[in-house]
Amino acid sequence: MKKIFVIAILLSSLSSFGQKLNYRVELNYNLPYIAEVENDVPTAQYNNSSGYTIITTQAGIKETYESKSGAKFSGRLSYQISNNLYLESGISLNLIRFKQSQIVDADFDNILDGITIEDIYAGDSLWGPAFTDYELIGTNNDLGKTTIIYTEIPIIIGYSFFDNKLKCKLGLSASFLTYSEIYKYNTDCFYNSNSVIIDSSSDGLNNLVFNGNLEIEYLVYKNIGLSINYQRSLNSIYDDSYSVGDPKYNLLSLGVSYNFLK
Repeated sequence: MKKIFVIAILLSSLSSFGQKLNYRVELNYNLPYIAEVENDVPTAQYNNSSGYTIITTQAGIKETYESKSGAKFSGRLSYQISNNLYLESGISLNLIRFKQSQIVDADFDNILDGITIEDIYAGDSLWGPAFTDYELIGTNNDLGKTTIIYTEIPIIIGYSFFDNKLKCKLGLSASFLTYSEIYKYNTDCFYNSNSVIIDSSSDGLNNLVFNGNLEIEYLVYKNIGLSINYQRSLNSIYDDSYSVGDPKYNLLSLGVSYNFLK
């Protein structure tokens, strides 16, 4: 009799828990904004007319990022704590795209034919965008479009208004690097190191990025909602060895959702 009573309590608890669960799917169009970063880095000036003399100086490198459209698909479970307060979590696939460029500027007292400037990252030492012609200094060097896919797990707390029609949400998410395609300088070829290649190895990217999230959703018709979301990365998307700065992304997205409400 005692066992039957315990089982009945457990089943009742599970049933009550299940009645407070809702499920939703969402598809978003997103656009990232990444502020430009810049820094002074040491460069090697090779003077071929005087043998192998190497003179170290400073050059300024500025990285800029042009926004490209992306997408995000999410599936989430929400648990109703009270009439208006709830917790939400799930899994998302987030496609982020942008176009990276670098502008290099250096001031040399004597520019001679045959000078090669190299800033190519190799391990912890700086070896990196390479310019075999000094005339390229001060020009914009386009690296191409970057494509990144993150698998995200959010923890969201939300509050609803107007009989659950308007929902405001705030939370954190962990983004795990799932796929990437970046354009980078060919550091394997010393004599043509200013060439750009496509790399899908994810080298140079952070495997884990944490984000802050702010979301607003409004149910326009029964189970169908429209949302606007803002996401801010809390740490850099690149490893220290890849970028001259500490670039973080801001992601603004618009979405449509379907809520499986009970």
